Amino acid sequence: MTKHAYLIMAHANFKQLAFLVSLLDDTSNDIFIHIDAKAPFTKNDENLIKGACKYSSLTITAREAIYWGGFSQVRAELLLFKAAQAHDHYEFYHLLSGADLPIVSQKKMHHFFNDHKGQVFLSRMTLEGDPENINRLKYYHFFERFTPRTIPGIVGKGLFKIYRFLEVSIQKILRINLLKKFDLIPMKASQWVSLPDDVVGTLLKNEEWVLKTFGRTFIPDEVFLPIFLDKFGFNERIFNAAVNHNTRDEFQANLRFVNWWDGNPYVWTGSQEDREELRRIRDEGYFFSRKFDLTAYPECRTLIKELLNE
Repeated sequence: MTKHAYLIMAHANFKQLAFLVSLLDDTSNDIFIHIDAKAPFTKNDENLIKGACKYSSLTITAREAIYWGGFSQVRAELLLFKAAQAHDHYEFYHLLSGADLPIVSQKKMHHFFNDHKGQVFLSRMTLEGDPENINRLKYYHFFERFTPRTIPGIVGKGLFKIYRFLEVSIQKILRINLLKKFDLIPMKASQWVSLPDDVVGTLLKNEEWVLKTFGRTFIPDEVFLPIFLDKFGFNERIFNAAVNHNTRDEFQANLRFVNWWDGNPYVWTGSQEDREELRRIRDEGYFFSRKFDLTAYPECRTLIKELLNE
């Protein structure tokens, strides 16, 4: 196994998605894309994306309707992993969002991962400071489609807060505790990861466990993978298992830089300051960054090409 699989979850901005595909297009890669079933995705969009790929095999998977905070996120991820392993077995499987772009060349990336075979790349995050980090695992969330984003704005957030308070309070009275039921140690990590073949294989063999354990939890995409790794004995293979506390100077060990301190998250503009910052994080060891919006800041396209050619 020398090839890599890139798994991309996208829901909009398909011209940018085609640009991302063109940057990943390499004889040593195959590309698998999931498009949110709620997104308007035309035949022209599909042709644009497929036309950006000349050397890799490209697969657009069956489509799942994605609801933020719901298990549909996890279903889409598993769908991508299954599609990739059904096609071939890969050295690494890299899960990306459609808003990500690489900041190093494929040659550099493959060289690095060749030196780190079998390791797991994810960013573990603190559970401190927000009781919902525990409650999302401890108590059921029964209505996947009802989240703080279901109704836009402050009204929707307020309604969800009331609903979630009632949902958790009733379960406390009933003494429901999913942590005890499934013998879970709460953990949290970014959903964007790079996993070796045997880890993905073990995950897919235990898909029913994932569904039973996390199928009715809130924001499971941030918890199911770190808990799975712990439960099935893969923790010792994590590249950097340090727990981040959301400070700027911490290294994000999934090798995907995201700036939460200047935005929610910060969107790269292509300014001179951004150019210098992207070069800095590339030199620190990051391979990808988000969040990019080439419709708003088309100059980032040229910047990314410059970074990859340096």
